[in-house]
Amino acid sequence: MNNDLLRRILPLSAALALLLAGPGLGGAYPGVSDSLLRPKPRPAVLTVAFGSCNRQNLPQPLWPVIAQDRPDVWVWLGDNIYGDTDSMAVLRRKYQQQLDHPGYRQFRAQVPAIIGTWDDHDYGRNDAGKEYPFKQQSQQLALDFLGEPTGSPRRAQQGLYAAYEYRVGRKTVKVILLDDRYLQATFRISDQDLIALHAKAVAAGLAPNPPALRRCAALLRNQLKACVARSLYGPVAYHTVLGTRDADLQRALQAVNDSTVQLALVGK
Repeated sequence: MNNDLLRRILPLSAALALLLAGPGLGGAYPGVSDSLLRPKPRPAVLTVAFGSCNRQNLPQPLWPVIAQDRPDVWVWLGDNIYGDTDSMAVLRRKYQQQLDHPGYRQFRAQVPAIIGTWDDHDYGRNDAGKEYPFKQQSQQLALDFLGEPTGSPRRAQQGLYAAYEYRVGRKTVKVILLDDRYLQATFRISDQDLIALHAKAVAAGLAPNPPALRRCAALLRNQLKACVARSLYGPVAYHTVLGTRDADLQRALQAVNDSTVQLALVGK
């Protein structure tokens, strides 16, 4: 027999013998992939459900409703609980309250994968960023809540960012989770600067809402424009004003770029 042909036949014969033998020899075959012996069917559809802004102390009637869609993955998008505290004991207790919720406990038992990130309220403080002094401890509590393994790289990194891949038929779905809190610097506007911004808005013929405008004072810079738009034009601004009346809005926001109106960076 030709030596080249023999070299091709012998490995095939060995693999065939292992396949015919089945798992009765201990269930493990050195050097032979499990996927070769028992290929697992890949789902044709991946169902991903997601949610946020969940108060752990209020009724949560939606869990059985979401479960009816039989999601393969549930993604927490932030404000998974409302911690709002500097006490890690309080934060831990609130996470546990959510884990103990009967509807969520049953939901967790049904869903194969639960992943997530956080926002400010589960991070620890409203609108907090990199200046939050308990962010390292808070991160570990968030990962405990998400069921992250003890040796996971997320336990050692700065922030909850992560990426996951799920096979669907011949394709791969990648879920990328961002962390917009742990390393985020916060820009704040003083009362004097808000008064100047209000005056400029009035001069531009707008009718600003002072209380709503005041709430813009502790937002991230990239959120400031949308917040001021809502305060000057009303709730509809979030969807339409930024695109259709951007020139007017820019004129109203000149105070932000004015030399007398400065954004102070905190939490360096």
